Amino acid sequence: VKLMNGIQNVQRLHLCVDTLEVLALCCESMPVFNNVKFLGVAGREGRGWQAMPALLRNCPRLETIIVRGLLHDVTEKCGN
Repeated sequence: VKLMNGIQNVQRLHLCVDTLEVLALCCESMPVFNNVKFLGVAGREGRGWQAMPALLRNCPRLETIIVRGLLHDVTEKCGN
């Protein structure tokens, strides 16, 4: 989470499946990315989706999102 706090002012954010899985473990402490206008996420089938609802809520100025390789699994994490 400290790393994410350090980059919370970026305008373009690209995240891989491993980062998304770490974010899924700390959704409540995820920083707000007030300046992010572009979000690129890359996952693998069955991995990485759980953090997406919280991540999208925490990017209030998001204009463009590119999603690759994510598959939604219903879980109890991060509000589905």
